Amino acid sequence: MADIGDLNRRYLRLTILRLLHDAAGYTMNESLLHGYLQRLFFKVTRAQVRTELAWLHQQGLVHVTEELGLMGGELTQDGIDIATGNGTHPDVQRPSGRKS
Repeated sequence: MADIGDLNRRYLRLTILRLLHDAAGYTMNESLLHGYLQRLFFKVTRAQVRTELAWLHQQGLVHVTEELGLMGGELTQDGIDIATGNGTHPDVQRPSGRKS
């Protein structure tokens, strides 16, 4: 059974994917993601957001760019599939009851 830290990371990753899915062009920078995550009661730092974006990039779920010191993420098709519940990844929480 996963510990609470693993569960939190899986849900955080799903939430990042969902935020990107709902953004114009499936794209958002780390600053905006951090602000939205804080509004959703995640206690995360900007460094944690960058770490999760990098991890999602390694998994092929997000394409990451960096400009002017800000990291940006853009969903890939695999990321869209997971955000909408049409795909799964063992280290990302599966959405419950949401199909887009």
